[in-house]
Amino acid sequence: MSTESCTLPNLNLESGFTSLDLRGQGPDDAKEGADKTDPYEIWSVYAYNAGGAPLATVLLIFLPLLILTQAKYEASTNDEFIEWREDTISGDLCGGSGSPAGLGNYTRPEDYLSKCAWFPVNKKVPQLNLDYTAVMVFANSFVLAMTAMVLLTFGPIPDYASVRKPMLMVSTAVWIAALACIPAFSSTATYTGIILLAAVATVAWVFSFKSALNGYITIQEEALQEAPGSHAEDAALHKYLQESEKTSVQITMTASTYFVASEIFAMIVQIVLVVWLEPAQDEPKDTLGVRMAILSAVAVAAPATTVGIWCMKNRKGPVFPEGNLLCLGASRMLHTSRIMRRDLRMLLQFMVGRCLVWLTMGTLVTSGVLFLEREFSYTASDLAPLLFLFLVICALSNMACLWMNKHFSGFVLKAICGFSIVSMTIPIYMLVGLTQEFEVFILFVVGASVMSPYSGMSRSFMIELIPEGLNSAVLSLDALMDTVTAWIGPLLTGIVLSNTGSLRWGIFTCIIFAIVGTPLLCKVDAEVGRQQKKEYEKANPVKRKP
Repeated sequence: MSTESCTLPNLNLESGFTSLDLRGQGPDDAKEGADKTDPYEIWSVYAYNAGGAPLATVLLIFLPLLILTQAKYEASTNDEFIEWREDTISGDLCGGSGSPAGLGNYTRPEDYLSKCAWFPVNKKVPQLNLDYTAVMVFANSFVLAMTAMVLLTFGPIPDYASVRKPMLMVSTAVWIAALACIPAFSSTATYTGIILLAAVATVAWVFSFKSALNGYITIQEEALQEAPGSHAEDAALHKYLQESEKTSVQITMTASTYFVASEIFAMIVQIVLVVWLEPAQDEPKDTLGVRMAILSAVAVAAPATTVGIWCMKNRKGPVFPEGNLLCLGASRMLHTSRIMRRDLRMLLQFMVGRCLVWLTMGTLVTSGVLFLEREFSYTASDLAPLLFLFLVICALSNMACLWMNKHFSGFVLKAICGFSIVSMTIPIYMLVGLTQEFEVFILFVVGASVMSPYSGMSRSFMIELIPEGLNSAVLSLDALMDTVTAWIGPLLTGIVLSNTGSLRWGIFTCIIFAIVGTPLLCKVDAEVGRQQKKEYEKANPVKRKP
């Protein structure tokens, strides 16, 4: 790869199969039957989703909790030490003064109620002079920004030549190895090292799913029917495209269900570990349970992802285009955007709205554990039943939406619009309410019912509007849009938190993205989108083997 001046690769994005529809080998070196997907290859994608799912709970829950626990303890070592408050960080001081039993003693005084929890008086970590929660919020923003840079630079590469499977193997090995090292960091002063390892694991994991694995998702639509040849009649081609859409939606939603089911299984194991290894009250720096929960994710991920990769074919894509390959992502994103602005405006409107709404939802997801730890001083064992409830509701919501999608015409777009509207109420409620623990359970049920199906259903609807021949390019653009913007929410939250001392206000400010994105989604006309797709396919027919 040349790393000289950024000469944009020469992409012909309207040449059909060769440049964009990267489902199998290019026409120059294709072999009879090479493009046919067999059931084992479909199940390999499901297996990989099941294997990678436990890391999602680690990245969203246990790693932030581990870093927060260590950073919070470091903040408590300031001269001001700690204070005891009722229910939340802004609650009444326990016993009138909130004073601990003695300097260095983290045991709750006997005359304090059980709802009293300790909080650092000076919330800044000595080494960084930064609020201990802001440490994790800014770390989230940094990790997401690094992920965006890697995807933008290297994300499209697996779509070309024969590097799809090798790059998936390498990226998977990287995130498993980085994850396996983290449990060795037991000292509270090593949270910066954990942040760096978490960054490596997150970047590699997201690359695996959004880039390398996506290359296999685009080939699944040929699993259940043979593609018609170049001389096929319009009726046969139309029927094939309809079946392809249904198959693509079904596989995407099924993969999402396997992902969530694996998360639930991993969560059960992790809950058992954190409850079993719960630290004593006077040992707040003991993180053995959380670290073992992280290690358990490796135990699930290693064999399942290995089986998934083993069963995948080493699919070939077209040859690499001329020019600097490090600019390939930016070049393809620009070219694809131009095509969509010209011919597929409804699809582009949907993708922009989806990205903005998910930016709000994603900020809520990444900040949820931070909020509960900061406001309610929740430990891993306190979070365990909430997290299990969240994942169960996610699975049930996914299955319900999958069933309704089969039986009710036009359900998907209406549901996506409704989910977007509900998502705007969550940060409002987190700002003005959420002061009692029972409210936390309600919030988790609502959040799980909305966020999990929103991701799968919006992606499925988007796939329905993608013309044949643009699959890989549009999915790549969608992955880049989500990832390139994901760091903005945490950064805004961290800035507001650092200046106001309130995580509630920090999270609330991110509602602006959903306010802008929801009208875009709700104004999408599915029929217009399908008509634009049909017109594009007619004007730019995919090259097929006779």
